Amino acid sequence: MGKYSLTIYDGVNEIGGTKILVENKSELFFLDFGKQHSKWLEYYEYPFSLPKTIDELIYLGLIPPPRNELKNLYTNVIGGEVSDIKDECESKVASCIFSHAHTDHTGYAFLLNRRIKLNFGLCSWRITEARLNYGLKSNIESNYYGFGLENGNINVFKSGSKIEDLDADVTAFAVDHSVPGSYGFLIDLGDVRIAYTGDFRWHGPARNLTSIFADKLKDFDADFIICEGTQFSNINSLTELDVEREAERLIKSSRKLIVANVSPLDIDRLYTFFKVARSCNRVLVLNMKLAAILARLSDLNIMNFPSLNRLLVYYPEKKRLVKWKRSFMAGVAKNEYYSRLSLYEYELGLKFRDLIRAEELISNPDNYILVTSYYSYDELMELYRCSKQMNKFDLLEGGVYIMSTSEPFQEEMEIKFEKLKNWIKILRMMYYPIHSSGHIRPLDLKSFLMEVKAKNIIPIHTEAQNFIENFLKDTNVNVVVPVKGKKISLTCV
Repeated sequence: MGKYSLTIYDGVNEIGGTKILVENKSELFFLDFGKQHSKWLEYYEYPFSLPKTIDELIYLGLIPPPRNELKNLYTNVIGGEVSDIKDECESKVASCIFSHAHTDHTGYAFLLNRRIKLNFGLCSWRITEARLNYGLKSNIESNYYGFGLENGNINVFKSGSKIEDLDADVTAFAVDHSVPGSYGFLIDLGDVRIAYTGDFRWHGPARNLTSIFADKLKDFDADFIICEGTQFSNINSLTELDVEREAERLIKSSRKLIVANVSPLDIDRLYTFFKVARSCNRVLVLNMKLAAILARLSDLNIMNFPSLNRLLVYYPEKKRLVKWKRSFMAGVAKNEYYSRLSLYEYELGLKFRDLIRAEELISNPDNYILVTSYYSYDELMELYRCSKQMNKFDLLEGGVYIMSTSEPFQEEMEIKFEKLKNWIKILRMMYYPIHSSGHIRPLDLKSFLMEVKAKNIIPIHTEAQNFIENFLKDTNVNVVVPVKGKKISLTCV
């Protein structure tokens, strides 16, 4: 038997930042290469202070050092500029395969050597492109120069397809999660078979995808399963249908403005509020960035996708907009196209019904549901100021702010969250959390492992490794508890 091992660099006793190195005889490849946000926020604050160099990230322990088999893992930076493929040194790492588009799994992808092939699901790549195009360009973490489909170092895959250019046989299968284009993987190394669930759930609208993956995994007969356990430290038992029913009941009881905080990548949740808006005779209003990302995905036949031509886009009262926003909003408003605009962004904007300003939301609050995200309070500040100028502040009083995403989990996010809640209070709105997790529930995970006849599991993406081990003691599943940066020999037991 050849040499087979796993080394988990992040995602051990923590949620997020997943980086799993697979060693297959003489071949090395990563499963995910994400950012651990809570550690990152110990040193930086977006967008005010950002990392400048890869060496800085290594020194702070935010990414693994490029030693031994990881030599030349990162791109070669010359004169402050990242390298093209021809200027890169050879790396033993051949590939990195991403399970989905959340940045705790993809956030450090573009630090990697340009000779390493990055493999994304098609939808994940669209989302990642949007994030790169709409974010800050000066950050070393988002500098993707030298990577591209045209360069042959970005590959996109679909469910049921094999990952190209690897000796290992790696097949991707779609699973249910809170972002479309999420995958689990079956990995045949020859003498050892492993599976990686990625982030997944079995209680969402696309739970049939997880069931199909379970059927494939049962037939695959994996020796080891790398699985997430996020919910073991913060259990949420609601389903998406529960969210829909509760939101509909709440909104039908109100004649005031509804504001919903939703993750910009949670298409299932957006569709839930789209349905609720229709049943409550309201129109869904999206903030600009959320709308632009959604438009980029509209041709992918995603399940539960809202009809863009029925949606409005909120227009912020700012004197100057960057080019992509100016182009996008010109399309939304159906203004005449001219050469200084981006045609691509303009055409994305054309997909929507129209734009809407704060004055209309304030004047007719019971007609709309405003969707925002990222603990943003910009829209609330603007609604407050505009309502005061219009002398219609009383029309916003008694509205409802629905928190329909995960609440903050560490101090820096708490600070921003407190500012958001202060503005909710200023507007005299009611704060109402309604959320269903994108991660598998503990009892569902046990059922999943029993169904696939799991032998050995390696829990990651969890703060409760030991609890998972105790939770599975009444089963025949052996729990291999990982240690950060330490090799796990893949010897069948």
